[in-house]
Amino acid sequence: MVDTAIRLLQHGPHHGPHSGSMGAAGGGGWMGFGLPWGLLWVALSVALFAVAVYLLVTRIDGPVGAVPVDATGPADPMTTLERRYARGEIDDETFEERRIRLGERDRQ
Repeated sequence: MVDTAIRLLQHGPHHGPHSGSMGAAGGGGWMGFGLPWGLLWVALSVALFAVAVYLLVTRIDGPVGAVPVDATGPADPMTTLERRYARGEIDDETFEERRIRLGERDRQ
């Protein structure tokens, strides 16, 4: 009895008779999890990496399909207003007020 307790303290409960690791799945599997679980972890790691790359690319280049801003000068205020309205950044009332103000400014 004392002999068994000493072995458990020295090697832990997850070791077989030859002191080899049996892993979390109860047998010596790939990465200690068994083949199906190891492949799942690899697939999840690849997916996480792909999502991180996608988020970095869209943050650097802007959203996919976004119209690039002309680098030669400022954008037309009416076009900017229409784009903000189309994206839902401003409501109907704000859009109409600013559209009227821009129209009055252009007449002066």
